[in-house]
Amino acid sequence: MLRIAVIGATGQQGSGVVSALLKTADYAVRAISSNPASAKAQALLDTHKQAAQAGRFALVHGDLTKPDTLRDALQGTYGVFFASPSIPAGQEDAQNSEEAKQGRGVVDAAKAAGCQHFVYSGLNSMKELQAVTILIPGGFYTNLDLPLWTRRDPDGTAVFCLPVKPDAQMQWVDERFDMGNFVTAVFKRGPRITGGKTYPVMDDVLTPVDMAKQYQTVTGEPAKFEPLAVEEYLDSVRTDPEMGGPEFAKEVEDWVHHINAIKPGTTCTGATFQDLGVKATTFDNWLERTGWRVGGTEDK
Repeated sequence: MLRIAVIGATGQQGSGVVSALLKTADYAVRAISSNPASAKAQALLDTHKQAAQAGRFALVHGDLTKPDTLRDALQGTYGVFFASPSIPAGQEDAQNSEEAKQGRGVVDAAKAAGCQHFVYSGLNSMKELQAVTILIPGGFYTNLDLPLWTRRDPDGTAVFCLPVKPDAQMQWVDERFDMGNFVTAVFKRGPRITGGKTYPVMDDVLTPVDMAKQYQTVTGEPAKFEPLAVEEYLDSVRTDPEMGGPEFAKEVEDWVHHINAIKPGTTCTGATFQDLGVKATTFDNWLERTGWRVGGTEDK
């Protein structure tokens, strides 16, 4: 049985990875948390109580800002999964960003602990590191719950209002369900096949117009795409701390410009399948599996 350390185990990606790994008897999981006594960490422990009793799941303290704690937490593990936390933009050079620095810190700790396989979810800011498998997720379907991304018109029509062009080339992912499956597949294939590679974890291209059409087909509810103006969207984000404030607005602005600049036919569309044998969830399948609705709830 291989022991895998999951850093960021209480987040959506991390908790999905924990669940997926524990579904097979091949793995034990060490969930790394900066505060194992927190409500989220204890809820994760309660979810996997049986695995913990069987010695296949444990909560361990480890802090991204304190490398020594990570080295201790990773001792005796075969592999590491690290989902980089969201860090406000502030540096132009991605290689010198806080995200990249924390990623390198985790890699150094994993090397010091003798880990054999490192799997990283985030931007491709560690591509120069060898024997590291990088997973780049698409846009998160769960972000569609954001009030500036979807809304209901007074007549009940579901409105998708992302501030992008109607033909924007977008790709999406169920960050909990899909990341769990992809990470498990990466560890199963091992570093000989996946080491040093970057895999997109995202569905095929879906424009926002097509997203609204698929939503209407699956749910039977009237739906349309009616984008907010970019500046209107950014003004709302800048002035509302709950929406992220000025720093997050800068990230969103960069993302919108990136999405709008993508040319048709230039995005990844399933290059991971040959190596890993798994595919990301399509939007219509996600709707059917979760029961998500605009202005409604989803099955977590």
